[in-house]
This record gives sequence, C-alpha cells and structure tokens, in this order.
Amino acid sequence: MRDLGALSGAVVSGRGIELSPPAITFRKVEANVTYVASVTVRNTTTRGQRVRFGATGAHFRVEVANDIELAPGLQVEAEIHFCSPVAGSFDGALRVAAGRQGEVPEELVVPLQALQPRAEMVVAEAFDFGAVVPGASVTRSLPLFNAGDAAGTLKVAPAGAFSAAPSEVHVAAGASALLKLQCAPADVGSASARTNQQHTLVQRSPSTRNVRSSWVARSYSTEPSRRPEHNEKTYPR
Repeated sequence: MRDLGALSGAVVSGRGIELSPPAITFRKVEANVTYVASVTVRNTTTRGQRVRFGATGAHFRVEVANDIELAPGLQVEAEIHFCSPVAGSFDGALRVAAGRQGEVPEELVVPLQALQPRAEMVVAEAFDFGAVVPGASVTRSLPLFNAGDAAGTLKVAPAGAFSAAPSEVHVAAGASALLKLQCAPADVGSASARTNQQHTLVQRSPSTRNVRSSWVARSYSTEPSRRPEHNEKTYPR
C-alpha cells in the first residue's frame, strides 16, 4: 500500500461543510498496487450535519464510517483507495452529501484521478526555416523536452517539403534532446506545414498519445535568378 495521493489546492466550501483537499491525483500508478489519500470533512455550521460518502469511477473506493452525525465544528477523515488490476489512467469522484434529517442535502464533489507514468513531449509551436534555395536541403535543430515521468519516443511524419531525420527520437523522463528538421523545397515560393506528432510510452504495455504541442514550419521564400532577355546585351565587369 502506498500513500501517494498528490493533493491539490486548499479547501472547497459549501453551505454547511468544508472539504480538504478539493481534488486528489495519484501519479505514477502501477497495476495491483493500492494507493491511499485522505479527505477531511468539517461541519462549519452551528447544527449537527448528517454526512454521507460515495465514490464513483473504476477502481476507486472510499473507506469511512458512513452516514454519520457530525457535530458543529468537528471533522471526519475519509480514506480514498485506488487499485487497478491493469495499467492505465482513470477518473472518478468522491461525492459528499450533508444536511439535516428531512432537508435536501447539499452535495460537494472531489475529482479523483489516477495517472500512469507517461511522457509529455514539449516542443516549440512555431519554427521558421527562413530562405531556402529550391533544390537544396537545410537542416535545423529544434529543442525537445520530456516533461513527463516516463521515457517516450517522438515520431514525426514527413509533411510536404519538411521531414525529420531521424523520424523518431527517444527521450528519457526529464531529459532534453534535439529534433533534426529538414526543409528541401523543390520549387520557388513559400510553404508551411503542420505535423501530427505522436509519442509512444516505453513500458510493459505501450500506448500511444498525441503530443500536446505541434510545430508549424514556415518554409522558404526565394526569387528565381534573373536571366537576360534574348536581345539584351551583357558586358563583362
């Protein structure tokens, strides 16, 4: 069992109760491992409150003495457990209802998340090659950073005059690399392209996700060489 709940923010308040924290995220979760975090519910009124708990979402459950009478100013702590037999990321919610007998209870919701280790590739959204002569090939380096907590491989598909060499770059978690981009225009003019980048998680059960940012390459802008007219004389310098 691991107490690895990453707690977000401070409190969320209703008419009669206060919850802390307002959100729970379990990070780097593994299959068949139990993760635990705590939520505190406090009665902020001058009357007793009947408090009930419920958890929704696959593999989340709440452990607490449920349907209890909470005296004014007192608080109760509930444990949120997460355990999945398969690797993956999951969403859920803790629902807390409070109120007096015979009254419509108010309900507060604490979002729950469990995130498997994943790569998060960060690249510049715009990249400009400037002027490139038609028929030539120009290579530029684009910095790449893996802000995630798992290694990943970035794959870039060719798009028009633009390509990456190599087309796949492996980056460890928290590490940086250079993505080599090439521009090889065939004709005079200007061009732009947006690539659909993907990265593959490196783990026992690989999965594929879209990279959160894509780059736009703005290509070449050149003028053709001016040739003399048929009847135009040229003189040596």
